[in-house]
Amino acid sequence: MDRETRRRRGLAWLVPAILAGLLAACGEVPEAHLTLSPNSIVISGAADGTLFVGNSGEPGSILRIATASDADWLDIAPSEGRIGGGDTLALTVSIRAEVTPPEGSSTTLDIRTNAGAQSVQISVRRDLGPSICAHGLDTIGALGASTAAVPAFGAFREVGGPPAIAAASVAREPREVLVRYHDDGSTLARAARAGDVSARAGAQLLRAGAPGQHDLLRLPDTGADAALRALEADPRVMLVAPNVEVHRLGVTPDDPAYPEQWWAWCFGLPEAWSVNPGTVAPGVDSVVLAVVDDGVNVSHRDLVPKLLPGYDFAERNDDVRSLSPHGTHVAGIAVALGENGVAIAGAAYGADVLLLPVKVFPDDPSANGTVDTLVNGMRWAVGLPVAGVAPNPHPADVVNLSLGVGASPPAGTVALFEATLADMRARGAVIVAAAGNRGSGFGVEYPARAAGAIAVGAVDWTGLRSSFSTYGPGLDLMAPGGSAHPASAGTCRHLLSLGISSDTALFCQPGTSMATPFVSGAAALLIADDPARYRADPAAVEARLAATALSDGGMNESEYGAGIACPDAALGATSRCGWPAAD
Repeated sequence: MDRETRRRRGLAWLVPAILAGLLAACGEVPEAHLTLSPNSIVISGAADGTLFVGNSGEPGSILRIATASDADWLDIAPSEGRIGGGDTLALTVSIRAEVTPPEGSSTTLDIRTNAGAQSVQISVRRDLGPSICAHGLDTIGALGASTAAVPAFGAFREVGGPPAIAAASVAREPREVLVRYHDDGSTLARAARAGDVSARAGAQLLRAGAPGQHDLLRLPDTGADAALRALEADPRVMLVAPNVEVHRLGVTPDDPAYPEQWWAWCFGLPEAWSVNPGTVAPGVDSVVLAVVDDGVNVSHRDLVPKLLPGYDFAERNDDVRSLSPHGTHVAGIAVALGENGVAIAGAAYGADVLLLPVKVFPDDPSANGTVDTLVNGMRWAVGLPVAGVAPNPHPADVVNLSLGVGASPPAGTVALFEATLADMRARGAVIVAAAGNRGSGFGVEYPARAAGAIAVGAVDWTGLRSSFSTYGPGLDLMAPGGSAHPASAGTCRHLLSLGISSDTALFCQPGTSMATPFVSGAAALLIADDPARYRADPAAVEARLAATALSDGGMNESEYGAGIACPDAALGATSRCGWPAAD
């Protein structure tokens, strides 16, 4: 069944036999199973503990994990990850260098996954000597040992992250160096030379490379400079290079609230910005993104440089100010100006993605709008004529609809939405709409469900569908709109964006309304980066976003559509979108 047909079926689609078929199809996705070893760890004040997390599910299953603890002295690395069926991930549990927890400190480490949740007890002792102990297992290993006991539930594989994550080498010790030789010789001769060179310099050989490669050595804590000079002076040595960190080439804006934008840096926006943050080539028209909503804070310093003249279809005037924060919050996620030292950076923060505010709700923030004002606002946003209103001189390339009328409006309303969206797409506009916040699986709301709209649901920081996010027939993509990591920076535990109380105000809110402008911003980035390919071609934009969405065996189409929208992958950057989240 194709996407357009699924949209048109409505509630009649959900007869028991077909619902049973859907559930059976969802059941075909291999299930992941969480296995932990051990269930408690005791670490010394200067040692690391190792926790093995395994997926004992069938091949093809994906176990997505997240860790959290209330203890400010505990470090877990990695704190998130994906594990394929039969694979195992080793988590390093340690005490933060700058913190000294009291003797006998203990905490609970929560392991959350798509296959359930479990807890591990972590406690600290200072009389352990060199051993790292684990409940239920023999001593895992001594400090400095090169191997560790492997839990019995599966073969251990080193896991550095899911395939979608760019490989990056990071120095594990501050005194690691790479060494290459003038004459490698045979493998045996090279290995002997590596041992002799490192021993003469007083360095530790961590890993010997093959001929033509480098060795990894660690300089001693005392006398590191002398050891380095000895290596450089050895006539057999071609070069010595420090094992410095390699950084991902994402963009970190200077906006002060950016550290709280988990929805940006967890879902690939920095990497997308390294390709294009929302700028166009000289002589190319700016990209216009319309937010059809309840108006915006027209004085906000993150919006003023991008504002185009809008219109209020509820009051029939050009005053698009709002007493409700909803439209401003949505607009901020999509286009808030970045690199200006104010508030946040929107998904398309560059100066060439402009904001067209279209107000379709009354001034009273408690009052709802009507289909009449909504449809007129949708038409005007893309340059279609509306009786009694001057033409819009800035037709939108992308239209954001963070609103809805329910999953089963009257047939005439559905037909009106379908016809309006068809006219808007004929004008070349990309229409992105919220799936709804009812949390049911009976299908997304209109107008998102109508043919021609990209229907967007919400995921939280883990990449899992938010409990409130409506799903089922008509769902196309997912995007961040739910909860942040419990230990994330600041006080906002949902999506931080712009508010209305001042010209720098911030506001915190969850919802599929918030997920939708993330996708709208990604669409605007595509058009800005390659207007010849994507401008006036909504089908091409939709296809690109769907083709580059993050999906795996744990995401069925009913709950996730094509997957989580990934701006970095859409723009051709190495993707870090989704799970595990960025540090």
